[in-house]
Amino acid sequence: MYATFGCIFLAGCSSCGEQNASSPTESGSGASITPAQPPPPAAPRFATVEGRITIAPGTQAPSLPVAMIPRHGDAPAPDFCSPPRTTDRQLVRLAEDGHGLMGVVVTAADFEGANQPTHEPRVHDLTIHDCRLVPSMIDATAGDTLRLHNDDDFPFLPSMSAGGMTQALIKGQTRDIPLTRGGSQMLGCGAFGPMCGRADVLVLNHPVHATSNASGQFRIAQAPAGEEITLHAVALMYQTNTITVTLQPGETRHVDFVLTPAPFPEPAPAAHPNQPTMF
Repeated sequence: MYATFGCIFLAGCSSCGEQNASSPTESGSGASITPAQPPPPAAPRFATVEGRITIAPGTQAPSLPVAMIPRHGDAPAPDFCSPPRTTDRQLVRLAEDGHGLMGVVVTAADFEGANQPTHEPRVHDLTIHDCRLVPSMIDATAGDTLRLHNDDDFPFLPSMSAGGMTQALIKGQTRDIPLTRGGSQMLGCGAFGPMCGRADVLVLNHPVHATSNASGQFRIAQAPAGEEITLHAVALMYQTNTITVTLQPGETRHVDFVLTPAPFPEPAPAAHPNQPTMF
């Protein structure tokens, strides 16, 4: 008996001599082995927030003063640049229906760090096209990269407000700018060449944010769930609007913001009042 038990232990219940070699068919006691089941999926920790941003009824979309657009020295605008438009001085622009706002950043705050989603670094494209920077507003996360490209047949001199002057960017050339820390930065073309408009880059320290599109719609796919969070709709020259929500894991919540233009100080006199300007 001891020899038989030892054989079963060592061989993993295989046959040990002919006396133990019985098949399930012969004995009728065989049992099928159930394959191991995968563990159940983890419960979602995030939710989705989507909605639309519109301008307050009875108000008009404000425009930046010319003084807030990066100026050039004596260099004229290239001949191929299209004539100035009102939208050239609007970082936030109206949708075609006249109500939606494009270029508003929606970001979450007041949530626990444990609920912060992981973030894979992204590349954000910013293009000089028709002597203008497109898009005019970018929301990014620290660790992302800003990829600047020049479509125009002119060597522009783009510069970041926090990084000083960069070298000339010729047609078809691309330059990557690391976004290593949170904060707001402005990009334009500096004082030694023609202007290329203005773009603002808002860098946040977490990935829970989005920018409204050409219809005024936004979508945050990984908003923290199970706790109270505050959503901020932020845009230059508009009053910030906030909404506090508590989201359930896996939920999709629709949230709309209405923004009111903010009072803005009178612009300083232009440095060259008689000089023609693109914007």
